[in-house]
Amino acid sequence: MTLRRLQPGVLSEKKPLALLGMGGSDSAAMGPRLPEDKVPMVSGGGGYGFTWTPDPWLFNVRPTLVHEAAMYVKWRYATENRDTPLRVVVVASEAAPAWVDTVDGIKSYAVNNPDKVELIDIIWTAPQPTDMTTDIFAAVGKGIDAIIVMANTAGSVAVKTARDNVGSDVPMLAGAHNGLTA
Repeated sequence: MTLRRLQPGVLSEKKPLALLGMGGSDSAAMGPRLPEDKVPMVSGGGGYGFTWTPDPWLFNVRPTLVHEAAMYVKWRYATENRDTPLRVVVVASEAAPAWVDTVDGIKSYAVNNPDKVELIDIIWTAPQPTDMTTDIFAAVGKGIDAIIVMANTAGSVAVKTARDNVGSDVPMLAGAHNGLTA
């Protein structure tokens, strides 16, 4: 929230034409005041549902994390010529509104597309998990087709390490910001 606290000084001293946000915390902190300040923010992070407000002045250059997950589900479904839903586990943390929003969106997507995806479980973890082996072992034992990790890099690494520890090759989807292809 430092940016929000510093914003009046930044506006008066620097007179910015635009702000560059880096993720959910910037969007949540600055979003409500952008229309009043008349300074737009461009965010390179995944879009979040809580930013969808009238007259937002906040522009995401990426789709939402939920859209990224949905595109993956659709791609797997089509590529594998599936006639059964993709069984997924989602790993997230309640530490950031963006991640909770993402889980809510994936839940909603699953409810509205039961022929494409079945949400088997949600694993809530710390923002910087150290060992997720037990959780991933249990998830893999449920016969899942994918693990969706729409959080930070530490969470993605912890899931990948745990998946390797249990000897699983279940595909893992991480947000685009957690990979070299981004």
